[in-house]
Amino acid sequence: MKNGQATRDLISGIVLLFINVFLYTQIAQIRWGNDEFVYSAAFMPMVSNILLSVLTVALIVRSLIKGGRLHFGELGASIKNGVKVKEFRAIAIAIVTILLLIFVAMPLLGFWIAGALYMLFILLFFVKTFKPLVSVIFTAVSMAVMYVVFIVVFRVPI
Repeated sequence: MKNGQATRDLISGIVLLFINVFLYTQIAQIRWGNDEFVYSAAFMPMVSNILLSVLTVALIVRSLIKGGRLHFGELGASIKNGVKVKEFRAIAIAIVTILLLIFVAMPLLGFWIAGALYMLFILLFFVKTFKPLVSVIFTAVSMAVMYVVFIVVFRVPI
């Protein structure tokens, strides 16, 4: 692992650590039914967040061992020079599409159609490893599996 990759992993780990702390505060607000945590709605989010926390700490430790360091003096220079245009464009498109999905597409089209269109958009314009027909088939199969698992099997109301 190169030193630059280790530094990026360290920064990612620190960001994930803050996300973990935020998620713990949100999970703590979920009501427990009958004072039994194992049977409550908070059980699986807590298990997932604990797993994410363990992996985050492992990422941070590994990046420190491999030579990852935070250089605050270089932070000002990198902000001054700016982010590369191609990187900024990709980040901006991702943020805009997520906001459009949440605030426009889901209220108008519903979860299943908006989710399928968003998945297809990501596969066609960002991933680009599949042919368009394969992307359409993958999206349809993924949405069908999610529908069967959550609506039919687990009976989760959406």
